Order: sequence, then C-alpha cells, then structure tokens
Amino acid sequence: MPAIKAKYILILDFEATCGEGIGNHNQEIIEFPIVVVEIATLKVVDEFHTYVKPTTQILPFCTELTGITQEQVENAPPLSQVLPQAEAFAKKYQHSVFVTCGDWDLKTMLPLQTERENLSRDSVFQQWVNVKVAFNDTMEGARSKQNRAKGMKGMLNALGLELVGRHHSGIDDSRNIAKIAIELIKKGYVFRVNI
Repeated sequence: MPAIKAKYILILDFEATCGEGIGNHNQEIIEFPIVVVEIATLKVVDEFHTYVKPTTQILPFCTELTGITQEQVENAPPLSQVLPQAEAFAKKYQHSVFVTCGDWDLKTMLPLQTERENLSRDSVFQQWVNVKVAFNDTMEGARSKQNRAKGMKGMLNALGLELVGRHHSGIDDSRNIAKIAIELIKKGYVFRVNI
C-alpha cells in the first residue's frame, strides 16, 4: 500500500470511564473529540466534539481526573450514534491520518467497545500515527531512553509549549497534541497516510 503525504491530521484523544472496579476491558468512551489540522497552513481548521453516554455511572474518580460529570453524559448520545457522526466528519478530510498520543485510543479502546456493542467500525479509524513515535523520530536525542517522549506534558515541555486547558479533558488534550504535531511538522516530520 503506497503512502502519501497527508493533507490533514485528525487529532483524537478519547476519555473513558475509569475508577475502582472498572477494568480496561469494561471501559466506555465518554468523550469523543477530533481536532483537524491542515498541514499546508499549520492551522486548526475544524473540530468535532461530543460527550458520549455510557451504560454505567461516572465514578467520582473519573470526574476528578477528567472533569466529566454524570450530568454532562446523561443526555449525550450513545457511541452507536456518535461513531457514524465522527466517521462522516473524518471523511470530509481526504488524505488525512489520525494522530493519537499512544496507541490506546484506536488500537485498544475503540475496537474493544465496538466489538462489545457489536458496532461496525469504519476503516477511517484503522490507521493512525502515535505522536510519541513521531516525537522520538524527530527530536534530536529522543532516541536515547532517558529523552524519549513520556507523555503529552513531557513533549509539550520539550518543545517549549504550554499546556492549555485541563489535562485529561479530551478536547483540551487533542488541542495540545495538535500543537505538538504542528511543531514536529515545522521540524521536518512528515505525516503520511496509506492509500
């Protein structure tokens, strides 16, 4: 499959139910954000954002970590409605690739929940770039273990960027990851999409 330079990067960072008694296999997506960066201009050109109603209650630990309350998700649509909306949104941006901070969002979380709920998952969600890998490939000295990307906050610090908003808010984290990706592009990293 040939790879071409992406025209857009779609930054995604889910938030999910968490807390005591909720194992990774039982987590549910509760925030679904996508931030679109146009590579030619290095500008954020669009956003998709919604909370997602889980089948379980939001635990206090989860609210403390993410800022997401039960009231915010109570009237939100379920993943079965959000997923087609997010797919349609993403498909507007031809020659794009998702960018995540780690592989959990699209390698683990979305496949587990869609399988559990018997939802079809479009191919648009089946390839992505882990921004930590892009960071390590781009930054001088990041190939040594002590200088590798340790997370979003570490990458922001290494690039001299400020964390804006609330850490572990999906939309705020997506915006911060977008800033990292933009800086990596400025340093010569090329995001590619397989066609």
